[in-house]
Amino acid sequence: MEMSVGNAVSQRLTRHKDLAVRELFKAAMEKHHGGNFLAANEMYQQVLKMDASNVGAIHMLGLLASQVGQIDCALVFYNEALKIEKKQADIYADRGGAYLALGKPNEAAMDFESAIDLDKSNGDHFYNLALALQGLGRVEAAQLSYLKTIALSPNHALALNNLGGIYHAQNKLQKAVDSYTLAIESDALYPAPLNNRGVAKHKLEKFQSAISDFRSSIILNPRYCEAYNNLGVSLQRIGRLEEALSAYTKSLEICPEYYEALNNRGTVLKELHQFEGALIDFDKAIETNTNYAPDAILNKSLLLLLLGNLKPGWKLYESRWDTVTHSKFKRNFSQPLWLGIESLNQKTILLHSEQGLGDTIQFCRFAPMISELGANVVLEVQPELTELLKSLPGRVKVLEKGAALPHFDYHCPLMSLPFALSTDINSIPRNVPYLKPSDKAIKKWISKLSISKRPLVGLVWRGGKQNSNDHNRSMELREIVTSVPPKYDLVSLQKGIVSEDKRSLSSLANIQQFGDELVNFLDTAALIQQLEVIITVDTSVAHLAGAMGKPTCLLVPYLPDFRWLLGRKDSPWYPNVKIFRQKNTRSWDAPLSKIREYLNER
Repeated sequence: MEMSVGNAVSQRLTRHKDLAVRELFKAAMEKHHGGNFLAANEMYQQVLKMDASNVGAIHMLGLLASQVGQIDCALVFYNEALKIEKKQADIYADRGGAYLALGKPNEAAMDFESAIDLDKSNGDHFYNLALALQGLGRVEAAQLSYLKTIALSPNHALALNNLGGIYHAQNKLQKAVDSYTLAIESDALYPAPLNNRGVAKHKLEKFQSAISDFRSSIILNPRYCEAYNNLGVSLQRIGRLEEALSAYTKSLEICPEYYEALNNRGTVLKELHQFEGALIDFDKAIETNTNYAPDAILNKSLLLLLLGNLKPGWKLYESRWDTVTHSKFKRNFSQPLWLGIESLNQKTILLHSEQGLGDTIQFCRFAPMISELGANVVLEVQPELTELLKSLPGRVKVLEKGAALPHFDYHCPLMSLPFALSTDINSIPRNVPYLKPSDKAIKKWISKLSISKRPLVGLVWRGGKQNSNDHNRSMELREIVTSVPPKYDLVSLQKGIVSEDKRSLSSLANIQQFGDELVNFLDTAALIQQLEVIITVDTSVAHLAGAMGKPTCLLVPYLPDFRWLLGRKDSPWYPNVKIFRQKNTRSWDAPLSKIREYLNER
């Protein structure tokens, strides 16, 4: 009987204690959810005084510590909770979140996988695992985990946004747009997918729609400095320069040391011919991001070159290898880079092309100068140029890129030669022509040209789309033909003719076109040789005609490429080139009219 009575009392006391613990824990949770962390902490501690192994209280203390940024302390609580209870998915998930916060994605991934093993129905576990997998660089696995999240939670805006980011990085831009759109539809107050969709639309050249998305994201978050910056980029791309300037400035008012906005504002100030302000912004960007500011350094170098400050410009131009755009052109050889210090006498140096065809044509002029230093010069160039560049004077051996290389002692990219040779305006080698077609090629193209009683004018009106500035430098055929008086017949030197230009070609009776028959630049040079004058936008043909000494009318945009400098009607690179410049952005009327006057006077 005494034992029975004793048990009954003990049970009543236990039940009372359990009830008190539960009530106290419930009250602590209410304080916690209400944001009163101090009171919640004290009450969780009281729970543990009453029940030292209360997993819920230990877990919540860990979560509370995480919420106030005490991540190491949080881990202590999570670890203690998991010693007592190893089958609670939420504890693994929260510890995984703590590991993510500490920059430990591997440990985080293992915890999220444990959470999933215990609860496969929770989409957040898959979402968090995806974050950890992205941190580990396991993008494909992360993508699958985001897809599982969305399968369980179709309106998971965060997962949809991040999945869009993966598609974006894979250059699957339309899939990215679709995923961002679903994120926006899932959470109309979430500004990030609107901004991100705008970036994807910009890359798809849907600029007006991109602008709309950036403005919508800013309405949701008026202090979204990234969205203001991106708005500026799209506005600048379509020529709304003052509005772009305002957007960049607003971004910098919110985030004064935002590197991208400083660099971008510098580019739009440059485009507006506000060069002093541009230099200030490039310098600020460099100061702001001292560890990694290659784009701003490169932009400063190009501006210095444009302004005619060639020596400091060439020096800074060596920073191009650190940029994403130019790093893909960098060659890694065991032989040292030559930048003008070492003697080349009796040495072999490899000069190699690095960027566009026009760049190679312009800078290959330095190869004979290098041979005059006593060097054996091997010049490696694009296949389209190999045969033509064999006409270079001096001891220069020309190889096609990709061919087996002979022994060499040094190497130098072609566009580093002006720096290596300390080139300024007065020391640019002007000895044109330095390229000429072979007699065989000339005979071939004499036979192809139709006999005309009028002098022939060669036309090039578009560059390649791969050039980021092509929208500023190119025009339509119907525009350029207005510059040619009736006393001339026309020859198209244009490759890759687009549909709208094909319609214009069909309406012109006095134009010969060869298109795909121009297999390489030897063909183009031989055809140019037969023409009276060349009219071209800033493309490789401008350099080719310049290098051949052919009279050339060059059309350059309001903001020209650095090599054409500012204000000059002539070129220090090509004495035979006359420059016709836009007087304002996006209008070719004035320079085309001037060319017509010039041709009428010939």
